[in-house]
Amino acid sequence: MTIKLIRISLIGFFMFCAVKLNARTFIAPVIIEKYPASVYSRIYEITLSTLIPHEKQIQFAQFFTSKDSLILNAAKKEKSIKYIKVLVDSLDIVFDKIFDAETLFKYNYFKYKRYFDADANIQSAYTKQKFNTSDENKKVFYNLTTAKNQRVLKALLSNANLINLPDSTITFYHKYDFIIAKYLIAAEGESFFKTQIEKLNKIKTLSVKEKDEVSKYFKIYCLTRGNDYHKNFNAAMQFSVSDSNYYKALYKDSINEIAKKQSQIELEHYEFKYNLNGEASNNIKPIIEEKAQRNVWLETRYYNRRKRDSLQTEINEIYINEYKFLDDVLTS
Repeated sequence: MTIKLIRISLIGFFMFCAVKLNARTFIAPVIIEKYPASVYSRIYEITLSTLIPHEKQIQFAQFFTSKDSLILNAAKKEKSIKYIKVLVDSLDIVFDKIFDAETLFKYNYFKYKRYFDADANIQSAYTKQKFNTSDENKKVFYNLTTAKNQRVLKALLSNANLINLPDSTITFYHKYDFIIAKYLIAAEGESFFKTQIEKLNKIKTLSVKEKDEVSKYFKIYCLTRGNDYHKNFNAAMQFSVSDSNYYKALYKDSINEIAKKQSQIELEHYEFKYNLNGEASNNIKPIIEEKAQRNVWLETRYYNRRKRDSLQTEINEIYINEYKFLDDVLTS
């Protein structure tokens, strides 16, 4: 027990030394020794996010000292709040000029990061609650919102009035809005997806692999083709599920309707061609209906390998070409 306590004490001691050493080398010694705590704390905040050298730290220390003095004198002379605000705004311009562009962005991003995180959390949580969407989609909305906010900050820093934004920035905003809108469609479609899966499971329980594949392709179709959820689900299912029992149960009515129309057209053709009477028509009607039913099934994508191969190519092209940008965002 004693040895354990000694080890803990030594670890604590070394950590304390390391922190003290880092603080000493992190901040210019002259700032620690000669400037008040209010200046030191602001220098510490800046350096924590930007790692500016000691020379820059001293520049900021001198700036903060002058700023505090000017504001204090203005307050003592009972200057108006408007006057002090104008003074502070002018001093903030001087403050920004001490940075180079890259360091200024790092400082401001660190400064506003908690607001970015809060905004992204609110947006993603709202979407999850509204559409009862998955944690995966929640993460997508979080990442997209965060990335867009970062770009907004860069635009604000380089174009304070936001009047003459570069075309690349405007395109960037539109692209993010475009992608977010598509993911909102996919998120809204999840409730439809769950209902359809429940229907399939009542026919026969889907395997985990089949369900995952249907989910994957349903989402791709929602992202690329919009909110025709019924059509998207059918396409995803036909690509992923091979058991004909599902199709016979789900599409029985529509297949019968199509087969009925086709058989009626063919029956009228035979009646006209061979001048059949009512009895003859009734005799061949079941045969024609059975033939039409089989033909409708054979024309479905499920039975047509060439169409399935074409669908795979289409999905691959959509995912690779249109969503490479999104992949870059989510993995950055």
